[in-house]
Amino acid sequence: MATRLLLNYSATDDDEVRGVERLVDAPAGTHANAVMLEEVIESLRGAGAHAEADRLLAQAQGTPVGEVLRLFREGLGRLTVTGAEVIGAFGYDPSFGGTRDSMRAAAIVAAQGGTLEHVRAIYEHKLGLTWG
Repeated sequence: MATRLLLNYSATDDDEVRGVERLVDAPAGTHANAVMLEEVIESLRGAGAHAEADRLLAQAQGTPVGEVLRLFREGLGRLTVTGAEVIGAFGYDPSFGGTRDSMRAAAIVAAQGGTLEHVRAIYEHKLGLTWG
């Protein structure tokens, strides 16, 4: 399985949550709606109502809520060779680990091919990363 680059942030920190929303150009409040939808979907699946869960998930696709959900599940994508090299240069193990150092997290996102806006959102909102 490929190593994914995931966000590491506090869902109770409003500034960090805004940073997550900013990564997908979502309006403020979208994160809370995505968390709610994720909980409803998991409840439906737990109750065996998979078709209803899939229907809600399909309705969210292509919306800001859907983009935040995608970020929850897929993170920032698979770790690239350049991303792994930068992680290694920082002294971390590229196969498993993480950092809450926002400068290093921003540099890793840049090495992944992230846009300037993504790099700024990571740095300015003090978001961290995990991988593995």
